[in-house]
Amino acid sequence: MGDFIVKIEYKNDAMETVVEKEYSFPEYTEMLRLNLLRVIGDVEEAFYSFSGYKRKEDWDPDLLEKFKRIRHKMLDEANDIMRLPQTLYYKGVRADSIPLSEFLKRQLER
Repeated sequence: MGDFIVKIEYKNDAMETVVEKEYSFPEYTEMLRLNLLRVIGDVEEAFYSFSGYKRKEDWDPDLLEKFKRIRHKMLDEANDIMRLPQTLYYKGVRADSIPLSEFLKRQLER
């Protein structure tokens, strides 16, 4: 999947491009996964705040269950993002099983 590149444009409030970056597909999905894990930390901090900064063991059972449910879903999504470069298929062929040049050649020959 290193042949696949993700091009990102970062924009300011006026929607003007301020930075353009390129990432390999695996690098980009890892960045997405790490960002999602940081959001989990933000959600946990919010729950701590709502609980009056009590230890998790002292949280209201309903609050703890809601946090665990959100955390579980977000961790599942983070792991799905992490696995994406290994599980991406195009027309039944695993995307990282052939070099990009060979893939394009096959598409042009059709």
